[in-house]
Amino acid sequence: MPILPRLARSAAKGAAYLVFLVVVVAGGLTLTEAAFRWIGPKPSRDAVLDRMFFRYAPYVEQVQPANTVHRIGRSDFWVPNVPQVECEGPDRLLVQYNDKGFRGDRFTDLGPKLPNEIRVVITGGSAAQSWRIGPNCTLDARIKAELERHFPDRTIRIVNLAGAAWKSFQELIGVQLYGLPLTPDLVVVLDGFNDIQHGFDMPPNQAYLAGAIEHAFERYHNGALHNLRDLAAQLTVVDYVAARLRPLSAGVSAPPQPTVDLPKTAAMAIPGHMSIRLETLPVDVTAVAARSDFDPHNRLVVDTYLRNLAMMASVVSASGAKLLVVLQPTLYLKDPMSSEELDKIWANFHHAVNFVAQGYVRAGEGLKGLENTAKGVHVMNSSHEFQGMDWTAFTDYVHLTPRANLMLGDRIGQRAAAILGEPGR
Repeated sequence: MPILPRLARSAAKGAAYLVFLVVVVAGGLTLTEAAFRWIGPKPSRDAVLDRMFFRYAPYVEQVQPANTVHRIGRSDFWVPNVPQVECEGPDRLLVQYNDKGFRGDRFTDLGPKLPNEIRVVITGGSAAQSWRIGPNCTLDARIKAELERHFPDRTIRIVNLAGAAWKSFQELIGVQLYGLPLTPDLVVVLDGFNDIQHGFDMPPNQAYLAGAIEHAFERYHNGALHNLRDLAAQLTVVDYVAARLRPLSAGVSAPPQPTVDLPKTAAMAIPGHMSIRLETLPVDVTAVAARSDFDPHNRLVVDTYLRNLAMMASVVSASGAKLLVVLQPTLYLKDPMSSEELDKIWANFHHAVNFVAQGYVRAGEGLKGLENTAKGVHVMNSSHEFQGMDWTAFTDYVHLTPRANLMLGDRIGQRAAAILGEPGR
């Protein structure tokens, strides 16, 4: 038999086999995908991350989907830690986000401030937003109630510009973009923890969920289906398997940083964790403040935080408003801890306690200096607000229980009332 015809037939058979193989594989993958979408678990890629992080720039992103309402039993990511019926709103309301993705009512169409109106803007991270706290027990609600008690003839309006995962630099931009145009009388900043805690293993000022934003953008880009690789990325069964194989911290923690920018202990840390561990309780703040194994990075982190607060003081003062900076409480500095808090800190949250404790000492001292030198700036150090209380005040290392949130809200409200009641205001 001539060689060329045999080669032609062999090539034809090979091509037919490849076509058959492609059809079988593609068909099988299509059927698998269809079955997976029908009966399989819903991977995280199709819901929260894309809604939460894409299309905002890393420093000004809002991490809540705009114009959404969450109620008990109908929320995909809001799960209260403990029953809090007394905190729920009408129809078991947990939280609502306005058109800008901030918690609370719409504020973009408020119009000019009325002569008898007091406006207060609140910003900070998730604690300032009263994360996982129902609307009747939020800081907003308690501060408003306290101001109404002190100023019964005034209309009190609270606007919350806090964003879960925000640091002071994002808060500064948020206040400039949305807060100052409202002509507030007082800006309340509840922060410190995010800057210090998450400054351990990333450069200061970096939004600590920037990695998740990049991950969400990659998903969006893949959705455009530019090529076969993009098409394959849209197969949820493939994504699900890949997610199971991927390390837990991949895609949701900050991208790795050059070791030259980090202290030795941070450079060796497990991704998403802190390597300087808690050694004993209660925390000896004096001893921690004297440690040098995470200097000078700790000083750089705190100095960056204080510089951002100084800029906040400058822009707020220039607008004619006053500023109340509240250094937020943290479980790390609570003494005594309840048995529940002890279990949590040893199991999950002890990695960064020494770094945070030293940072809080420095931040407290720096904020005192800011209060003494900047006009219209008031400081409330609530880092030890729950000292001597053996009941559970924290649900983790920084977020409060409803009872503790009510208490902190009352304290801030009382301080705000005193500031607004000063002569000339």
